[in-house]
Amino acid sequence: PLGARATAEPKLDWLQTRLELSDAGLKKMVLMQPQLLTQSVEKMESNCDWLQRRLDLDDSGLKKVVLENPSLLAFSVEDNMA
Repeated sequence: PLGARATAEPKLDWLQTRLELSDAGLKKMVLMQPQLLTQSVEKMESNCDWLQRRLDLDDSGLKKVVLENPSLLAFSVEDNMA
């Protein structure tokens, strides 16, 4: 449906840009964690920022951590990771 595509595309674009993912990397991540498409970009950005600060990661380190466990972008930082 057109509405679903309009909702998902900005999230896919953001994920690919923020994590510097190839098309294949993006596909793998979404297939592993399709719930990412239900998350807001703001929530995923907040989780990325928190992970980078908490784990002292550069962009490359963040990419590696998130590719290994994409569910980290869907967790509530306050409830599950603080």
